[in-house]
Amino acid sequence: MSTLLCCDNCDKLFDESELEVSFPDIPDLLERIEPGEPVPYGECIECGCLVHKAEPIPGKRVFVSVVGGKFEITLDGDGKSFSEREPDCITDDPKVAREFLVRARVDSVMCSSSLDFPDDYGMDPVKVEQLFSSR
Repeated sequence: MSTLLCCDNCDKLFDESELEVSFPDIPDLLERIEPGEPVPYGECIECGCLVHKAEPIPGKRVFVSVVGGKFEITLDGDGKSFSEREPDCITDDPKVAREFLVRARVDSVMCSSSLDFPDDYGMDPVKVEQLFSSR
């Protein structure tokens, strides 16, 4: 799985494999970064600004359950409990479910008891991989 990147300017999300200009070939790099700033991965494919690894959004949560052999993924939002919301993604493909979680940039995952994982854990890529590779 390639790294998910986010543009500093337009907030576009895309995979590292989509970069047309990547480090170290970024034009005028030293004039475009501040001291102490992380080294960018490249330039945005939409607007040309610098892009960095997309980090989870603090406080953004998701609930994952398995119903009838399908993953049901519900994002936190609208002040409603997870049980009051329709799932945002329903799939039987673990790769699709994993990609949805990564692109949603959640920072914690809550799982139903059917998944045999702690109720709440951080969005660690290794844990996400374990969650879906066991299916």
